Amino acid sequence: MCTVPPLHPAIATTRPGGRPYDLPDVEIEYTTADGVPVRVYVPRGTPAAVGLVWMHGGGFTQGGLDVPHAHLVSAQLAHRTPAVVVSVGYRLATGGVHYPVPHDDVRSAWAWACGRAREPGPAPERFAMGGASAGANLAVGVAQHLRDDGAPLPAALLLAYPLVHEVVPEASAELMARLAELSGPVPGVRRFPPEAVTAMYRHYAGPRGGRYVHPATAGAAGLPPTLIVTAEYDDLRPSGEAFAAQLAAAGVRVDLAMARGMPHSFLNWPPELPAISWTLRRFTRVLRELGRP
Repeated sequence: MCTVPPLHPAIATTRPGGRPYDLPDVEIEYTTADGVPVRVYVPRGTPAAVGLVWMHGGGFTQGGLDVPHAHLVSAQLAHRTPAVVVSVGYRLATGGVHYPVPHDDVRSAWAWACGRAREPGPAPERFAMGGASAGANLAVGVAQHLRDDGAPLPAALLLAYPLVHEVVPEASAELMARLAELSGPVPGVRRFPPEAVTAMYRHYAGPRGGRYVHPATAGAAGLPPTLIVTAEYDDLRPSGEAFAAQLAAAGVRVDLAMARGMPHSFLNWPPELPAISWTLRRFTRVLRELGRP
């Protein structure tokens, strides 16, 4: 009999579709950033000294501004920090849309956010950039593009369970065994075998591809300080771990942390779960540091 490694016991009863999420008290503005749909989250009653441009995940082909790891996470970070958070509704890689369209959407939203998101608001040099999964890929790729163009960089990168490699580095035998045990009996544990990763990139890259499709190959030197939070039970965990090592080797200040007991996409669950609250606190800590004189 196999022993299923422990996940947090609340996961099975707090998945999307259950009881409604409680949003913190923030102002939400629906607008466009040079044609790109965005939601701007602003804390009530407390001036925000820092900002964050945040990208949802979804394998480049799914997701949007309404998914919890976009809407709920943005509201939580805006309230907890406090910060102006701009959640980006970049075009998905479907119906003939490929790179560089999503990448360019994020770069446009970044430029807009730094200049005009909220007036008065955080100075451009106090804006961070981040995302979850494929959104983390987009965040890193845009930061690399800004670096290569000699443009101002984000003050920090906040990456949740990122996918940045064309071929995900090999996972340990222990991780693969645990994932095999979990993927059947435990709801919400999604697998990402090599063919799934290839399919995601095929949709995103299209026939031409580009330098920033696979950020792990576009160079780590010169990137801003980076926080990477991986999920313990995730096929993509080795991508985040290897990228953290690559950043460190390039002299970039990097903090690598792992959300124990969590599968990929765990930020879609409520912040009452200890691992989600812990992750939000890690992100909030980085953002608050950016706001210090």
